[in-house]
Amino acid sequence: MTSFTSLLNGDYLFDSHCHLNYSQDADIGQIMLDAKAAGVHAAISVAVRGNDAIADKDAGIEGVFYTCGYHPELAIKGGSNYVTDIKTKLSELLTELDKIVTDYDPIMIGECGLDFYWPRKQNFSKQEYDECVGIQRELFEGQIMLAIKHDLPLTVHSRDSLHECLQLLDKHPKAKVVMHSFTGDYGQLLEIRERGHLVGINGIITYSSAKDLRKGLTKYLKDSDIKTPKDLYSQGIVLETDSPFLLPRGSVQKKNQPANIQLIWNEILFLIK
Repeated sequence: MTSFTSLLNGDYLFDSHCHLNYSQDADIGQIMLDAKAAGVHAAISVAVRGNDAIADKDAGIEGVFYTCGYHPELAIKGGSNYVTDIKTKLSELLTELDKIVTDYDPIMIGECGLDFYWPRKQNFSKQEYDECVGIQRELFEGQIMLAIKHDLPLTVHSRDSLHECLQLLDKHPKAKVVMHSFTGDYGQLLEIRERGHLVGINGIITYSSAKDLRKGLTKYLKDSDIKTPKDLYSQGIVLETDSPFLLPRGSVQKKNQPANIQLIWNEILFLIK
């Protein structure tokens, strides 16, 4: 059985975080054919609402693996993923997720974590903000404990909340973690790596505006001999597209796809040469 560790131990490109079922009419078979033609041999399709990354029509497509989990947006009023009365449903949701993990045997748990960007963007009152953040913390910590129980890694969302995510993860040192969509600087990168967590780098690395990220990753990898994907993974860096979002610069596609891992890999090689 393929595990996340076995993907890390393989010397090939794979997409560690994408949302293949974001569009109901997505032809995942064709997406994976395009990915493999670009040298990308596997993709992890990430859930936001339980087991929503898994569609029966897509089951068994070679190279596609799935996660199960709850995005922090379930706790953010006004968003498309908001769950009404989530405060009273937290225990039920986590019990349901435990059963989903047992039934579906995912490769990771998540996308889970903390998102402080949207509550601030929507100008929540202090009471609304505090309640939202409190629920997010409970939902995240519940998934951390489930990941440890099932011996699965977590794919962690940390938008405007990296420090708080790391503090919560510090309470659970057995957790195996990928910090998804890292956009920070060198110091924040070290903060993650010193804890043994992995760092997910996506198409943002190709944006000239992402100066801190580009400088930080270059500095972190400058003394490493990176020639193959496995060399990169050994330094705690994994690649992701977060497709269909975050289209890399230079893509010929209108919507982001796992095939663009090749562009992200090439950009990293360019930065550290």
